[in-house]
Amino acid sequence: MAGKVLPKLKVFFFLSVLCMIINIGVCIVAFADSNTANTDYYLGTDSYQYQDNIESEGTNVTALNFIGGTATSFIPFASIISVAFLNLDTTIFILISFIIGVIGALQLLMLVLIGLCFVPNVLGSGVDV
Repeated sequence: MAGKVLPKLKVFFFLSVLCMIINIGVCIVAFADSNTANTDYYLGTDSYQYQDNIESEGTNVTALNFIGGTATSFIPFASIISVAFLNLDTTIFILISFIIGVIGALQLLMLVLIGLCFVPNVLGSGVDV
């Protein structure tokens, strides 16, 4: 039994670690991205009049985003939820969601195959999974 389960468990663990690396990378990118719309803060250099508001020192990434991204890496498709709260650009969010979705589908397949290893015969066919 262990000879059938262990290789599938290794693949599941590899996919989970890969998803964890992607989640941490996305959090670091969101942490570095300041989402500035106004880069010209001064109207003139002589009078130093401010244009609009100077952006705040805060960021949209907290330690909980890093913890959530790490913890949800082992649950298929759950990492998309933690990435959704990072306020990323739409194009980047769709690309990262697609990559995490593919990894989540492979994780789900591995979990199903691991579960089927505990069933002696699949539907009485006598075929080992």
